[in-house]
Amino acid sequence: MDHNNILGTVLAGGKSRRFGEDKSQILLADKILIDYILAEIIDEFKEVLIISNNLINFIIQIKFH
Repeated sequence: MDHNNILGTVLAGGKSRRFGEDKSQILLADKILIDYILAEIIDEFKEVLIISNNLINFIIQIKFH
């Protein structure tokens, strides 16, 4: 499917009241959770927007086209 006209969006906000801390920044194996999500969609969209309440750190290497 051609996603060139679709903006990929990751909703990574929230108050984390039930979890207790920012889920996007939790380390699982060798990556933080947001990297797992980005790895799945980064090649599918021309641009990806991350919406969050906090500064998001990520490890994934972003490929510029």
